[in-house]
Amino acid sequence: MNYKNLGKLLGKIMVLEGVLMLAPLLVSFIYRESARGKLAFLLPIIALVGIGLSLQLLKPKRNFLYQKEGFALVALAWIVMTLFGAVPFVVNGDIPNYIDACFEIMSGFTTTG
Repeated sequence: MNYKNLGKLLGKIMVLEGVLMLAPLLVSFIYRESARGKLAFLLPIIALVGIGLSLQLLKPKRNFLYQKEGFALVALAWIVMTLFGAVPFVVNGDIPNYIDACFEIMSGFTTTG
């Protein structure tokens, strides 16, 4: 398994999630949310973009993705997106329990909630 290629692709997905989280951050500025509400989105954005960009510095030997690596990438992407996507709920105090926030954001990502 080409772990560097997995890391690089996961980094791209993380940066994409960080960029997409800029939309609710912009809305929080438009509606003059509290500093805590803005911080709730700013923290995961900084973490996602920082970690994602650092993962993109990896130099894989090949850029080809086998089927098992594709499965691993999809599973890791869902897990990472859930773990970082739940942070705004907890920081803002909307859902104080992190596990419940993970469940809520996963149901939102999969549109099953």
